[in-house]
Amino acid sequence: MQAAEAQSLSFFHVVDTLRERTDEPQIGVLVQVSLLASLGGMNTAIINPAYVPLSKEFGITTVTASYQTTVVIALNGVAPFIWIPLADVYGRRPVYLASTLLGFVSV
Repeated sequence: MQAAEAQSLSFFHVVDTLRERTDEPQIGVLVQVSLLASLGGMNTAIINPAYVPLSKEFGITTVTASYQTTVVIALNGVAPFIWIPLADVYGRRPVYLASTLLGFVSV
């Protein structure tokens, strides 16, 4: 009985300790990270309503325009296998700056 009581007391002690340590900046960071994590799914889904206007603008079929989503999903799956080893060798900052530069040049 005493061991179970000690476990329950230690659990509540941990919860109380966590409540005391919670600050507004930590909650703000949690909200920001949660919102940014939700953007990953939006990345591939937000283009869907634009397939018909894109296909008309470029003179292609809607199915061909939808291949853009397929390419994005495939690159999101393959890119970590390329960028992570590069970041391990050259560092995160140079790889990030090179990626940003590549993005600006490609526009």
